[in-house]
Amino acid sequence: MNNWSKRPLVPLNVPHPDSPAGRSFDWSSLGVPHPNSAAARMLGNIEVSPPAARTSERAAVRAVNETPYAQAVRTLDFSVIKTIVIQTWSQPRKWPVKVFKRRAGQKVGDSVEVDGFITTEQSAAGASLRELETRMGFASGYLGDSAAICRLDRLPTAPEFDLRFYNNIHGGGVRPPDPRFPLGPGYPQWELLRKIPAHITQILSK
Repeated sequence: MNNWSKRPLVPLNVPHPDSPAGRSFDWSSLGVPHPNSAAARMLGNIEVSPPAARTSERAAVRAVNETPYAQAVRTLDFSVIKTIVIQTWSQPRKWPVKVFKRRAGQKVGDSVEVDGFITTEQSAAGASLRELETRMGFASGYLGDSAAICRLDRLPTAPEFDLRFYNNIHGGGVRPPDPRFPLGPGYPQWELLRKIPAHITQILSK
């Protein structure tokens, strides 16, 4: 289980989707179409759910102070969105990867277990060490002298990850600003809630 009830939500000034402001809000900034748009109806990936149909994740959000962000999150159909995410990960260059500071002795091919924030292969491809820090929303120097890029050995299942949208939103909207993690340029991100086996595919050094 995740720890939503223990994490402070960061207000993002997101209006309720049924309000006048919500009808004109740029929902693409959250990585989803507007709940009442033709795109949403076609994909079936967003719905305004009655209270009885809300998932445990939305119930946990309700238990925290009801910020505008929480109101918006509460209307999303997490199970359907996660299914779409998993399908997207199967596409070329979209497979999930983890970026972290390389530990002494680690080399390409080593097996590791990873959790926390992940992105896609495409998001990390072709970057230098310092460029990778910027792309991932890390402070300058966060990766030190060397970084490892790890490819997950399998795709996470729906209960094993949470949506964190894009890295131009502080902490994916569930954590307060942290100087170690300034806003990124908007690459996709998710959070693994449990360790997943992976292997190192690339080492980047100064």
